[in-house]
Parts: sequence; C-alpha cells; structure tokens
Amino acid sequence: MLHASNQGVTHLALTDHDTVAGIEPARQAARALGLTLIPGVELSVLWEKHTIHIVGLGIRPDHPALTQFMDQVRQARQDRAERICYKLAKLGVNIDWRAVETHSIGRSHIAHALVACGWVKDHAKAFQYYLKMGKKAYVKAQWPALEEGVAAILAAGGVAVLAHPGSYRLSNGKLNRLLQAFRGAGGTAIEVITAAHTHPNDQGAAARARRFQLYASCGSDFHHPDWRWRQLGRLAKLPPDLTPVWQAPPLQHYFRSTDGTHC
Repeated sequence: MLHASNQGVTHLALTDHDTVAGIEPARQAARALGLTLIPGVELSVLWEKHTIHIVGLGIRPDHPALTQFMDQVRQARQDRAERICYKLAKLGVNIDWRAVETHSIGRSHIAHALVACGWVKDHAKAFQYYLKMGKKAYVKAQWPALEEGVAAILAAGGVAVLAHPGSYRLSNGKLNRLLQAFRGAGGTAIEVITAAHTHPNDQGAAARARRFQLYASCGSDFHHPDWRWRQLGRLAKLPPDLTPVWQAPPLQHYFRSTDGTHC
C-alpha cells in the first residue's frame, strides 16, 4: 500500500489469484494512507480447455458462493502443485515444500522456491526450464468452468471482468467466442489497458469492448516492486469513447470524485 501511495495511486483494486485473504489487512493499510481500496479477486476458470482469468471487482469477500468457488480452486491448485513437485523430484529437483506452502499456491510460488533452493537463477528461468507448457514439470490445471466463476462474482455483488484478453494466445474467432460465452454468463467488462498487453492487444481489446458492449477496465497487473516493467499508476488512458468500469453501478460509490486514471 505504501508503494501504491508513493506512486500516486488513489484507488487500488486488490485482486489476488483465487484468494481474498489479503483484503482486510489491505483495507486497514489503505485507510491509514488515505487510499480507496476496491475489494477484488482474480479467479482461474476453464473455457474450452483454456485457462482464463476473470477479475471480480467490488465483491463481498465473505459471500458463501465466492467462498465455495475459491475452495474448489484452492484444492485444484494444491493438487496441481503436488503433481508439479512430484515431477520435479523425479527430475532430481527437490524443493522444500514449506517454501511454497501458501493460502492459494500457484506456479509462481514454486518458481520462487526453485530460486530460493538454488535450482534456477530467477523466476523467469524457473518457468523456462520447468514450469511452462511443454516443459517436463508442467501440469495442466483443472479449474471450474467459466460460467461458475462469473456466477460466483455476481453472487458476491461484484463486476466480472475478462482479464488480459490478449494474453491467451487464441485466434480472433476463438477470442470472440470466449467473449460471447463470457457475456452470456453475465460478464460485463473487459480489461483494455494493462501492462500485460502490447499496444495492438490494447487496440483489439478496445474493439471488443465496443463490439460486445462491455465496460472497459485498466489495471497494472502489478505483482511485485521488482517487476519494474509493471508499475502501479503508470498506465495509458482508456479510449474516450469507451465506458470505464468504474461507472458500473456496483463500483460507482468507490469513484465519486475521480476519473479513475490513477488506478
């Protein structure tokens, strides 16, 4: 939170992957710094065998539907992590399980453990050598369906946002089908500006926001201060003809006195 404040951020959405455990501590820290915190989450879902990320903004973190969904995902993450570590062990790459145990374990946690145990130089090398698709320790995720994730966000009073659509390596036709399925499930927003995109990706997302009549969101996809290529509060503005996600009814009260450009 202090880093966000130092970067000039006034409104911050905390959207950890498949967990809301950090929201209450973040809310207290934000209050002390005069920041507005938007409670959120980024859910892992499956659509036509592809892992897709759906962001929920303005959620009620303790809603039973959301809690039940995240319990499913956490179990899927745990099962996947154990299978990855088993594969690593067969390759002679042993890591201390205590170094990767967390509330909602992902491949990034295993990557950090590989670095900590000296098996690789950095996070990127962990994926390059072991964890990304096609490598010997890769395990395909088995997440709940897209429709279930969107339904959980809506039940918790949030806005469902299709995260970083340019990152899925889908053809134009398939990406349009994904948007149709997302819209049909009740999704109402798409991430247009994000550090995870290149400029052409931004343009494609903006075009789809228009085509599918979706709210447009922007987000840094910030994970850690060391990721200097993804900095808080350093994003381009949304195209002026798009309706920003902070104008969606569940979020309006968070943005009464801002244009949302410092999120």
